[in-house]
Amino acid sequence: MMDAARTLFSERGYENTGINDIVQASGVSVGSVYHHFGGKLEVFSAPTNGLSSIHATASARTAKRAVGAESASPATMYLAGRMPTA
Repeated sequence: MMDAARTLFSERGYENTGINDIVQASGVSVGSVYHHFGGKLEVFSAPTNGLSSIHATASARTAKRAVGAESASPATMYLAGRMPTA
């Protein structure tokens, strides 16, 4: 369903893509779309939310490693999202 939605949004745009278009292109039921996503906006933003979550997890992991490293320079700490303490 997400592949079909992504293709439709890319080709037609958000305004010109409806839930019924996504249902028809993907073969899922209308009820499945609303059950899993709630509506068109949630379907549209799901890939972005997933990427944001991946980036946040990676940033947190990197910050933990930088904080734990004795040789972490102020630049490394800054890039990891932590301000160095004096």
